[in-house]
Amino acid sequence: MSTQTHNRDLPQTVLGVLLLLTLLVCSVWIIRPFILSAVWAGVIVTATWPLFLWLRHRMGSRRLPAILVMMLCLCGLVLLPMVYGMTALSAAVYETTITQSGWR
Repeated sequence: MSTQTHNRDLPQTVLGVLLLLTLLVCSVWIIRPFILSAVWAGVIVTATWPLFLWLRHRMGSRRLPAILVMMLCLCGLVLLPMVYGMTALSAAVYETTITQSGWR
C-alpha cells in the first residue's frame, strides 16, 4: 500500500491560516456588542426555567400558553420599572426647569 504525500506550498498554507484568523477576528468584532446581551438572556432563561416548567405543568403541558404568560411577566418585570423611572425622571427635569428658569 502506497502512501500519497500532499505537497502544499508554504505561502498557500500561511495565507489560508491568515484568512481564517482574519475571518475569526472580524466575526468576533461584529458580534462583540451582542455578547453581554446574550449572556444576560442566558442568565434570565436559566433563572426562570423552573418557573416555566411549573407553569407549563399547571397549564396541562401546553407550551404556547405557558410561553405567553412567561413572556408577559418578564416584559412587565423589565418595562414597568423603566416606565416608572422615566416618569420620575421627566417630572424631575420638568420641576428643575421650572425652578431654574424662574417661571414660578
